[in-house]
Amino acid sequence: MIAAKEAQERDDDDADGEDDADGDDDADDGDGDGDEGDEERDEADESGEGDDDDDGEEPANIRDRNRRLRAAAAARRRRARKKESQAAAAVGLDAGEMVDDVFTRTTHTVTTFVRKNFKILQWGIIVLVVGGIGWQVYSWKTNKKLAQTSDQLFAGIEAESGRLGAPEDEGKPNEDGIVDPTPIYRTAEERLKAAEKAYRDAAAAKKTPSTVALATLGLAGVQYDQGKFKEAHGSFAEVAASELAKQDIDVRGRALEGAAMSLEAAKDLPGALNGFKQLEGVDAPRFKRLAKFHQARVLIAQDKKDEAKKILVELREKLTKNDKGETDPLAMLSGPRSYLNRSVDDLLRSIDPSAVPATGMPPGGLDPAALQRMIEQFKKKGPPPGAPGAPSPKPSGG
Repeated sequence: MIAAKEAQERDDDDADGEDDADGDDDADDGDGDGDEGDEERDEADESGEGDDDDDGEEPANIRDRNRRLRAAAAARRRRARKKESQAAAAVGLDAGEMVDDVFTRTTHTVTTFVRKNFKILQWGIIVLVVGGIGWQVYSWKTNKKLAQTSDQLFAGIEAESGRLGAPEDEGKPNEDGIVDPTPIYRTAEERLKAAEKAYRDAAAAKKTPSTVALATLGLAGVQYDQGKFKEAHGSFAEVAASELAKQDIDVRGRALEGAAMSLEAAKDLPGALNGFKQLEGVDAPRFKRLAKFHQARVLIAQDKKDEAKKILVELREKLTKNDKGETDPLAMLSGPRSYLNRSVDDLLRSIDPSAVPATGMPPGGLDPAALQRMIEQFKKKGPPPGAPGAPSPKPSGG
């Protein structure tokens, strides 16, 4: 009896140890499902069928058998979990579920970030709102000032181009029923005074350097027309040295030309000649040609006709060539250089009438090749409608 009781106590101890070991295995595997618990209980029942036969076994053998049973049960559980994970991976998520998952994760991340940095974001929003309002106010004021300056500049241009007549007729329709908004002045002096005041007001406003330079350029032209050549030269020189003149070739060229012409009108011929040489340095072919023409004029005024003739002959030769460098007499008769071409011919004819053919052709007349090119050009263009030899227009009904 004593031996049987001791064997029973050993069996109870082993069963308790097996339960503890099974709990440890379950804790390690992280598996708390009820199905696995049932499986373990079934295995325990199966393993307990031979308890009566094991009463006579040695304790060491009993412990070894329990250990093997626990290991086999743990292996089965691992295999079951592996199959479940593989099945879940094979199923996966469809497109809609993936989008929902990404949206949920993103929303969670953004919400978390906003909660953690709410104060910083709040101050950033306030700064952006205040800065945007400030920029809108600044832009509105700047545009308003520029508009006012533009109005003042336009007032000067409008006054300078005003008509002479009876001021009371201003705003009345003419015989055709058309109203001309151009202001009317009694005399040219009144017109120039009105333009001078408008340009001075625009320059005094000092809204931007560009508007000041343009207003000063307009004022210089009015001063020249008023006979104030010294003041005009100073105004033109101020514009030529401005930042706008460095960026705009037209402004620089007109300012240098006006400054030199003011010196010429003031009888400072050497200074005028030097000013026109500065004009020749402007990087634009039209100003280079114009500068040569002005230099010839000043040289004639200085009674240096030979030098002037040399300049004019060379200039006329350049003006009679097209962009390809070929002699083209038609270039003297049309295009933007036609006015300068005629002025060069008139000035050269005043020095040496024989240097300019009566037909307006280049010195030495036309060579056969140039004449043939002229004939081909006329053939391409055809005679004007109604000219002798031109085809009669077809009847409208035919």
